[in-house]
Amino acid sequence: MRVPLSWLREFVPYEGSAEELADRLTTTGLEVESIIRPGQSLQGITVGEVVEVKAHPNAERLSLCSVTTGGEAISVVCGAPNVAAGQKVPFAAVGAVMPGGVKIKKVKIRGEVSLGMICSEAELEMGDDAAGIMVLPDDAPVGESFAAYKGLDDEILDVEVTPNRPDALCVYGIAREMAALYNLPLAAYETSVAESGAPATEQISIEVEDAEGCPRYSARLIRGVRVGPSPAWLAGRLQAVGLRPINVIVDVTNYVMMEIGQPQHAFDLQRVKDGAIVVRRAGQGEALRTLDDELRTFTPEVLLITDGESPLAVAGVIGCIDSQISEETTDILLESAHFNPVRVSIGGGLLGLMTESRKRFERGTDPTLPGRAADRAASLMAELAGGKVAPGIVEFIAPGVNEVRTISTQKAWIDGLLGVDIPDKQACGILERLGFEVADGARAGTWEVGIPPWRPDVIEQAHVAEELARVYGYDELGSDATLSGAAPEGPTPRQRLRENLRDALVRLGLYEV
Repeated sequence: MRVPLSWLREFVPYEGSAEELADRLTTTGLEVESIIRPGQSLQGITVGEVVEVKAHPNAERLSLCSVTTGGEAISVVCGAPNVAAGQKVPFAAVGAVMPGGVKIKKVKIRGEVSLGMICSEAELEMGDDAAGIMVLPDDAPVGESFAAYKGLDDEILDVEVTPNRPDALCVYGIAREMAALYNLPLAAYETSVAESGAPATEQISIEVEDAEGCPRYSARLIRGVRVGPSPAWLAGRLQAVGLRPINVIVDVTNYVMMEIGQPQHAFDLQRVKDGAIVVRRAGQGEALRTLDDELRTFTPEVLLITDGESPLAVAGVIGCIDSQISEETTDILLESAHFNPVRVSIGGGLLGLMTESRKRFERGTDPTLPGRAADRAASLMAELAGGKVAPGIVEFIAPGVNEVRTISTQKAWIDGLLGVDIPDKQACGILERLGFEVADGARAGTWEVGIPPWRPDVIEQAHVAEELARVYGYDELGSDATLSGAAPEGPTPRQRLRENLRDALVRLGLYEV
């Protein structure tokens, strides 16, 4: 999980260095493998404007361009067929070093002096297009650092998230950890949305036939969108976390997934018959062509999103090519759901597909989040694509989805396990900063600990103790207990049996996990 430090700071007022944060996260269970600084390879490259383009007097396929970065125009020889006056472009002046290590020098090409280079995607290592120059939007600010304009002048933490921590597969999850570790305030993400027009319930419907596989399904309706490229800040954010921008609608769903951890899917409403969503198991041999342009067939173990007749998506894994967002799309049916981790794992496994969506669903997402995430995404679609959000959210919620799980434990038991007496007030503060709720139980000294819905891995009191230990600090733990008595010699029969079984399974080709 790649997490830009600037994005984290939007939620937590952290003023320390990236290195300090990486060390602290690593010691508390979220290992930071590296700190990436993508802007370092783009130093000396700025946003320029092509002022004039003339034919090269001595070469038919070359152009003689004048480029400005805010000052006097610079003469540049360019061989790209798509260069034109008025374009905003990435420009490497003399002295700049390209990502591939090439230093830009003053050169003479066919008798004309060239004092820089207008760059292509391939030369910037930001795409595969080497035939033409990279053309930036008209509002790109001339003279600004290209890295800053693309949001790449940042420090990005590459965090190795263990399978038991699905909550950490998003920026907000890491920010929550930061707030707890440094005792800093955690800002809320924006979920307010302006609504207009006919209610969504009059235009779309939800039916869930398999509530075990889909305990919650939320949908929003956004009409009148204009599908096009995302603004630079959004595209830059996605590139910073390792995702490729596609179009503004799809990019918004990916942005919300990376921001708060809720995968979503946008359907072209015109491709959804009667605006009806039916969540059901697949029929034997039922097929659809997925977004990777592969025709896939299913078994009844796979959960599908359909319109009552045709499949629209494999739940939690991948969408259908027939209902994808295109430039002709004007109305969006936005899916924001909670799927059973096992059902998603089976579906993705049978298809041999590992997607960012599946990675999160099969580890366990927050069942209370879909509605808030739908509001967040709908608001961004309205803002960035000019859409109008229909009033209301259409939802199916199975009984018990919003129930808070609790664990009963005794503070004395926790202190004994950890070997240290953490003051009650400090212990409660740590748990509450992590999202837990602590209340006195019926018996003296007993705590009833409410587990946050984004932590499916916390299922017993030892897990509560572990949460305290890692934030309090493993280095602070200790014990004044001493061992006494004779220790048994060698492994017990049970231990020998266990070891022999493990060795046998490994010899048979299995991997120990």
